[in-house]
Amino acid sequence: MRQVYRIETTVTEDEVDSEDAGMAKIFTPCSPDDPDTGMFVRIQSWGDHTDFNSLVGKRIEVQVNIIDEQDTDLDRIYELVKGDFLDDAIDIVFDKLDEYLCAGEFSRVDDFLDKVDINRLDCNLIVAVLSITFQATEELKNWDKFFDVCEELLREKYPERFEGMLKGFNQT
Repeated sequence: MRQVYRIETTVTEDEVDSEDAGMAKIFTPCSPDDPDTGMFVRIQSWGDHTDFNSLVGKRIEVQVNIIDEQDTDLDRIYELVKGDFLDDAIDIVFDKLDEYLCAGEFSRVDDFLDKVDINRLDCNLIVAVLSITFQATEELKNWDKFFDVCEELLREKYPERFEGMLKGFNQT
């Protein structure tokens, strides 16, 4: 999950907590919608940045993105698949999912199964995800749904091979 906090403001004198010789500016802008909501911001400069001699009166936009580690892993996996670095993508899948499974963090694996876009994965990577998670099907709420979606996609894309790819995974 990606959370974005954005505040756009014109800095007033009472918001500036510290200004030291043009190097560090600390201010606390409040949200225009909620004056009790804000964020502590420090702008640090070095060299010849006369723009930062004072922030007072300047229009500032601050955006902070808080990115879930799992989203970052998925983005990296998608990039590797796109670049045809499948072995590296499979390594990430096995490392992360194995880490979660060994720690008993089944909800994190369920989140992964729910979030992953299998349309952006290679068939080998789909089978890799099924392989690493198959051992915990009893603990994973999203596994059956994930398997059904994978089966449908592989059947459509690889009609002559999909049964072999999924051999041993179907629990019925």
